[in-house]
Amino acid sequence: MQYKRQRDNATLQYTSRRRIPIIQSIPSARVYYIRLALPSGLTLYKIGYTRMSIRQRVYGYYTRASRKAGQRLGGMGVPSGTLVTIVSILYKGLPKTAYTLEQNLHRRYQSYRYTGPAVLANGNTELYSSDILKLDI
Repeated sequence: MQYKRQRDNATLQYTSRRRIPIIQSIPSARVYYIRLALPSGLTLYKIGYTRMSIRQRVYGYYTRASRKAGQRLGGMGVPSGTLVTIVSILYKGLPKTAYTLEQNLHRRYQSYRYTGPAVLANGNTELYSSDILKLDI
């Protein structure tokens, strides 16, 4: 027989014979709001979703194989010299809820999207030309 209890983003499992908890992490996701100050003087804002850290999402990360090949994975391809500032972490929690929130925000602020030339390797459709959420003080 197993007993399960959720606490602090982890599921603790106990068996009837042993009282040592088996901890399984509940996956966490984030919806973030960042400011990108480009070297050209243009300032853009991005609403995004990630299951990685925000730093890994912005700049990418290495695995053993990718490090040997000299390639970063998963980054958004921020141009050199860009100042990236985390304005706010809008949500941290369950992936499905985070994804739904991100999609709803993009739909709501669709008319404010940045329509100029691509500035990132990926994620350009999530860029906004002004502080749409009014959180950058």
